[in-house]
Amino acid sequence: DKKPRHIFTESHKELVKAGEKWAKDTADAISLFTSSTAVLLFIGILTARYAENDFLKSLPLKLLFGLIALFFSVVSMMVAFCASLAMLLKGHEGIIITAMSFACIPVIVLLPSQLRLFIEIFKSMVLSN
Repeated sequence: DKKPRHIFTESHKELVKAGEKWAKDTADAISLFTSSTAVLLFIGILTARYAENDFLKSLPLKLLFGLIALFFSVVSMMVAFCASLAMLLKGHEGIIITAMSFACIPVIVLLPSQLRLFIEIFKSMVLSN
């Protein structure tokens, strides 16, 4: 009596639950790792000895990696938020889509400001040689 899709859905309920848990845990772990990395890189900049040679390579390189880690931290935080929200609000697609649209705002705001700084630092490092 059952259609193949219904049989498939019934037989894979546990797999779906395990997949949801894995996605949520992985998104939280990536977010934690990237935010911790960004914080440690910026602390490394703050605690640098600020010697003349540090301004040529070491500090700009730390800043570039810090900016990259900060961007990925924000992106992974938004992905973790959206994944948790999608699991929590199953069946409310309108609310999920609206929340995910708003979750893109921090990434869209951060990208142009970081991209300009990233390009300027990269140019100064390459042209200084």
